[in-house]
Amino acid sequence: MQDQIVVHAKLWFNRNQGNTYHLVDIYVDQEFLCSSGMHYGYGTSYEQTARKELAIRGYTDFRNILYLVANVERRKDLCVG
Repeated sequence: MQDQIVVHAKLWFNRNQGNTYHLVDIYVDQEFLCSSGMHYGYGTSYEQTARKELAIRGYTDFRNILYLVANVERRKDLCVG
């Protein structure tokens, strides 16, 4: 049976510098697996970050990942659980 993978992605746009950052928290079968830390990247680059974190931990099937995405207003909101 395939693992249920849920990725909680948070996106923050730094208006001063014009850059977008993201962080992903990954859950497998409703258990917390890991957090990526803050990464630069816009659009759906959070998906690549999540796949990289999963691959590091031995997961190779990325077909059925549920992405839950939220935009946050402040940098400190990006890293708060």
